[in-house]
Amino acid sequence: MQVNQYPNITAISSADLLLVQTSSDGAYKNIKGSDAINSITSNVTANITALQNTEATHTSQISSLQSSSIQLPSTIKASVASTDYFIGIDSNGNLYKITYANLTAGLSSGNSPTPISYAQVGDVKSFGTNGGSYGSAVDITRTLNTVITSASWLSLNTSTSVITLAAGTYLVDGYCTAGSLGSFKGWLADASTNAVLLLGSSAYPNTSYYAACLSMLQGQIVLSASTTLVLKMRATNTNTNTSALGVATGADTGQTELYSCIGFTKIA
Repeated sequence: MQVNQYPNITAISSADLLLVQTSSDGAYKNIKGSDAINSITSNVTANITALQNTEATHTSQISSLQSSSIQLPSTIKASVASTDYFIGIDSNGNLYKITYANLTAGLSSGNSPTPISYAQVGDVKSFGTNGGSYGSAVDITRTLNTVITSASWLSLNTSTSVITLAAGTYLVDGYCTAGSLGSFKGWLADASTNAVLLLGSSAYPNTSYYAACLSMLQGQIVLSASTTLVLKMRATNTNTNTSALGVATGADTGQTELYSCIGFTKIA
């Protein structure tokens, strides 16, 4: 029932009826204009006001629900006009309009997102070729001779195993292999300063078996300028056998062998 849909009256005639609810038993009764009414308390006015407020609240809620229902158009424009605008949603969930000029100004000022890209380099050897020997217990630069996945911001000197990365923020995921050397560890270092940029995990391949283990490198590096990098390694024991830095599997005829490998995901 909508309270406001009925007109106000200024007088009650003897033929008029008034529907009321008695406080004693809660029953509804008709009162004629000629019936005696001792008093009408302020509760009637309060109840009417409360009913009106409830109606207004429901109307507001319905309006809010209707306005929050966003339907995406099926038409896709091939080009954008300067008079077009876009709809955004702020952190409070409120919709707002973005003009074409606002959008292009924001993108040109450097607010466009940086696309994420990936590159990977590794020590790739021909089928059945072992990883190499380790004749002295010193720091060595692990061989990286192949760009497995390329990117414009990475280059590799396959003669020196030196990686060059452009300035940026990178997620690093890689490893180096070793076998029969006892304790060993790999790390990513600045080729110019030898500073450690990312430390690899500790590993221990048993010296009595030709079994390879991995020193894993996982983490993030931030480069403020173009930087040259190398993958370094050191072990506690030596082994002149060519399987010291990795054992060829020989499992799949024609497949190459992969030993040290390192990947970079550029996120900024």
